[in-house]
Amino acid sequence: MIKPRLAERLTVATQQTFSNAFAGAAIATGGVICGALGGAAAGCLGATAIQAFAMGALSFNFTAMVIAPLYGFEMQPIEYKQQSYNTNQPIF
Repeated sequence: MIKPRLAERLTVATQQTFSNAFAGAAIATGGVICGALGGAAAGCLGATAIQAFAMGALSFNFTAMVIAPLYGFEMQPIEYKQQSYNTNQPIF
C-alpha cells in the first residue's frame, strides 16, 4: 500500500493548526533572541522577552501535546526549566 504524502493527509483545518504551532515557535524564538540581545526585561512584541517566549511556547506546546496526537503526528514540545541560583554561596 502506498502511503499518502503529508500534504495530501492534511486538511485545511490541520494546516491552520500547524501554522499556529509555527507562529508560536517563531514568537518563542523571537523572545529568546530579544532576551539574549537586551536582557530578560527587554521589550519584544509589546511584552518582555520572558513573556514573549512563554506565549510562543504555550501556542507551540498546545499543538504538540494536544492537537498533533489527534491527527496521529508526534511533535516534541518546548521544555524550559529556569535555573535556580543558590544565593548563599559566594560567586568566586
